[in-house]
Amino acid sequence: MKEMVNTVTGLKSLDELGVILPHEHLLFARGERLPYLKQELIDYKNAGGSVIIDMSTPEICKSFERDERIDTLYDLSMETGVTLMYGTGFYKEPRLPEFIKEKTIDELADMMIHEIEVGRGAHKIKASLIAEVGSSNYTVYETEEKVLRAAGRASAKTGVAITTHTGRGTMYKEQLRFFEEEGADLTRVAIGHQDVYPRLEERMEAYEYIFSKGATVQFDCIGKQGFFEIHLDIDYGQKFPYDTERAKMIKKFIDMGYIKQIMISCDIDGPTLCKHWGGWGYSHMLTSFVPMLKNEGVTDEQIHQIMVENPKNMLRRKEV
Repeated sequence: MKEMVNTVTGLKSLDELGVILPHEHLLFARGERLPYLKQELIDYKNAGGSVIIDMSTPEICKSFERDERIDTLYDLSMETGVTLMYGTGFYKEPRLPEFIKEKTIDELADMMIHEIEVGRGAHKIKASLIAEVGSSNYTVYETEEKVLRAAGRASAKTGVAITTHTGRGTMYKEQLRFFEEEGADLTRVAIGHQDVYPRLEERMEAYEYIFSKGATVQFDCIGKQGFFEIHLDIDYGQKFPYDTERAKMIKKFIDMGYIKQIMISCDIDGPTLCKHWGGWGYSHMLTSFVPMLKNEGVTDEQIHQIMVENPKNMLRRKEV
């Protein structure tokens, strides 16, 4: 019997999925911008891409209501041929809705479970995973902890995976603790934005901690390099690393035996990151970064594991 996964156009066999970008944003474009977004998806498909998982909760893309967001993803998938999926959940402060303060953890978990089991929008499209839930830079606010615990609880009840936002790569220990305390399987968790620190070699302790818990280290800002400054007093003036450094670190993870706990994506979350407006687009992963991995000695088989099998395994729903 084939294992199936929810997509915005219905159930699809996991065996049919090819290259997957597991952490992206699509709903920054509407109106006159929409044709350019469609072209970005077509370029990604022509480069060899197959699937994009959208992390654009309404708190991230404020111009879309929850149902409108999902119906728009359906239209984009139908018109471009790219398989699209979406995550349920709530983002982080200061973008969390006011009702987070009033609702209980169980109530928030039930909202996520509803999108996983029942779906939303005109086509009753079901969420494929819980994402993007997150914490802030160097801290976890009370409201964020509530959402993270709700995500862990919903994952434990449904068997779907969780993908997170970490502010500047921090608070990963707290996220994993909340999920574990709520009964989530940490092998079903991807800790996001672990490639934004300017000197990746200095983060080996963090990476090894995440790996030791069975969770996935997600390098999901591929393409965001060099010129992105971090505007905080604690690390002001530091820059995002270059993709060449990311490629070297991924090769290091592979050599350490962690190939099954790595996922990569671009986190394109605005028009200026798309090719039409001078950015690099979703196809950057395949046209630019994959050659960098190969230059470091990463084999085709290993690239397939990271870009196809690992996200596919994350999408695989665990029996509960």
